Amino acid sequence: MVEKILIERRKKIYQDIKEVFGEKNQIIQLMEECAELIQASNKYIRYPTESSRTKDFAEEIGDVEIMLEQMKTYYPFLKEKIETSKKKKLLKINRKVNKIRKETEKIGKIGKNTN
Repeated sequence: MVEKILIERRKKIYQDIKEVFGEKNQIIQLMEECAELIQASNKYIRYPTESSRTKDFAEEIGDVEIMLEQMKTYYPFLKEKIETSKKKKLLKINRKVNKIRKETEKIGKIGKNTN
């Protein structure tokens, strides 16, 4: 129940944002947030022990998630296409992972047989 209220509250906030800033500006904001996440990701990899990098990385992930939620609210007609795209991507990645695992297992077996 609480979760449903929070979801409805978010949708209202997203609609308010759209009314105030406009749809086009929110798409531009999405691009900016994605760019900031790219930069934070790079710094997180290069400086993994700096707590500020972890904090920045987490914040930018959150910012992009909010923007994606906004886009889904603004464009509900894309929901099915988004889900189809995600399924295809996950299947493709899964096939690639399985292929790499099999190749790695073969290499491991070959290496063990030569000793």
